[in-house]
Amino acid sequence: MLPAEHAQTAIEMQERAEQEFASGNRLIASEILWGAVAHTVMAVASERGWPIDSHGAFRASIRQLSRDYHDPSLITFFDSAEKLHENFYHNNIPDGAMPQRRRQSEALIPRLLARLGSDNGVPG
Repeated sequence: MLPAEHAQTAIEMQERAEQEFASGNRLIASEILWGAVAHTVMAVASERGWPIDSHGAFRASIRQLSRDYHDPSLITFFDSAEKLHENFYHNNIPDGAMPQRRRQSEALIPRLLARLGSDNGVPG
C-alpha cells in the first residue's frame, strides 16, 4: 500500500473503532483502534522507505519518529495502542484505564498523519 492508502485505512478504522466503542464492543474496538494506529505508523514509515515487516518494526519506527520529532509522547501513545492490541486477546484493560488508552491511541493518529508529505522523511 502507498502512504496515502495506509492513511485512509487508518482514518476509516478509527471511525469504525468509535462505532464499536459506542456499541460497547470493547474487544473489537480495541483491535480496530490498534489497526488504525498500525496503519498510521505504516503510512509514515513507508513514506520514509522503512519496511514494516514485524511487530518489532513498528516499535523501532515509533522510537525513531520520537527522536526525529523530539516528541517522547509518541512512544507513550504507541504503548497505549499496543495495550489495546493486547486487550483484544486478554480483555485486561480495566474500565477505568480504557478512556486514557483510547484517548492516547486516538491522539497519535492525527499527530503522525499531519507529518505525511510535509517533511519528506527529513527530521524536523
